[in-house]
Amino acid sequence: MTSRAAAYVPFRWVAADSVYGVGNVERHLRHWGNGHMLGVDSTRVLRSWCKNRQVACSVAEIAKTLEPLDWKRRSAGEGTKRPRPHDWCYLELADLDAEEFNEANQGLWIRGVPMRRNIDDGKLAHSTT
Repeated sequence: MTSRAAAYVPFRWVAADSVYGVGNVERHLRHWGNGHMLGVDSTRVLRSWCKNRQVACSVAEIAKTLEPLDWKRRSAGEGTKRPRPHDWCYLELADLDAEEFNEANQGLWIRGVPMRRNIDDGKLAHSTT
């Protein structure tokens, strides 16, 4: 990640699997003013602040608190054999002032956790934004 920024390769956002971790990557992306969607495993603890739904627990525990109306069925794209509908939920965790991470950044960023649930087996995929 650092080498791409040091090489001045322009990019506006990053999507990464949980294998890359979140902490340092997320900190650098916020500093650079880049949007991101980073995969996290179900044991990752997330906290909310200044939002209606207060959470301070693992992503798996957050998922257990969601109501049926929190989920929306949407397509995950066409598969090779059939459409791939999944249930999706997005939970806002915090409003962040972009200038807090770099004075050159401006505006309000929303930190959240998007979740995708497979309708066939109920398996979940989680990310942070």
